[in-house]
Amino acid sequence: YWNAALIAESRGEVAQALVLVERAVAMFGESDDRRNLGRIRVAYALLLLQQSPPEAERALELLDSIRPDLVDHGGAVDVSYCDAERARALMTLGRLDEARQAAERALAGLGDMPRLESAHTRLLLGRVLREQGDVDACVAQTTLAAAMLEAMGASRRAAAAWRELGDLYRDLGHVEPTIDAYDRALRAVRISLSCAAGIL
Repeated sequence: YWNAALIAESRGEVAQALVLVERAVAMFGESDDRRNLGRIRVAYALLLLQQSPPEAERALELLDSIRPDLVDHGGAVDVSYCDAERARALMTLGRLDEARQAAERALAGLGDMPRLESAHTRLLLGRVLREQGDVDACVAQTTLAAAMLEAMGASRRAAAAWRELGDLYRDLGHVEPTIDAYDRALRAVRISLSCAAGIL
């Protein structure tokens, strides 16, 4: 059920993914596997945040209830995943200072090893920083996240991150950095500027 939920989520079928993950939670709840029960509940909270509209309050309550169990029965990375989703929920609720603290705590726990979750958390932190008006720090975090995704071969995600950075520069009126970021987005998915011009 957990794997099926991940497949449904990757296809954008969030409602179906929620049904499947609820079944997985029920099954894990019958076992003594506290670590994986915590992990699947974090995944459940993520899906709650991906709904339209997101159920941020419910997700945050769930994550707050899970975290102590993950501290006791999981590892540092499990706790960091929880903190990253807490940051996402807090940002959705407009609690930016708390969101920034949760994202920074998640990154500290994830360490220096290249991870997709680290890149995603840096993107989230960049969004929080932008909302707080700290543009330079936002640019630094978003650039690092995009470069990390590119280095890990997550080309589509990297392209989306470079595009997000390009949009930021565009909104600031910085023409050259905008063009460079959009160029990086295209190159991340191996589309040359000449091909793009031909398509247009």
